[in-house]
Amino acid sequence: MTATITAAATIGIFIIVGFSAGKPPADLVDACRSFITAHDEAATRAKKQNDATLQTELAHPIRVSDVWEARNQAPLEAAALKVQNFNGVGDDQKWAGIAWQLVQAVTVMDPTSLDGAVQKESALSAAHAGCVGR
Repeated sequence: MTATITAAATIGIFIIVGFSAGKPPADLVDACRSFITAHDEAATRAKKQNDATLQTELAHPIRVSDVWEARNQAPLEAAALKVQNFNGVGDDQKWAGIAWQLVQAVTVMDPTSLDGAVQKESALSAAHAGCVGR
């Protein structure tokens, strides 16, 4: 079962927890909001397909990366563009890892990428985890 978190909940986590490192930059908050919305939409579709499919007919449950489409990729790419220049210096140091996860997810999820399904799912999961503050 795929756990999803809404963009509003993500922002709430940013505010309440504050990542224990202060307030995140606005660009990162916006980037994560865009990505989480796209991720949630794909996770909802994956769950719907899993619920409608006899699991014994599948090699594995349908994953977010299995249903990732251009409509999900576009917000991910826009999110990565907002944070691609976080350099890990000064205030960026606290947030550069999350920014890197978003940029990495774009690279791996590119339709021309030769990365396999496991790498694609891992990249999306890592970016998702970073954005929700795990």
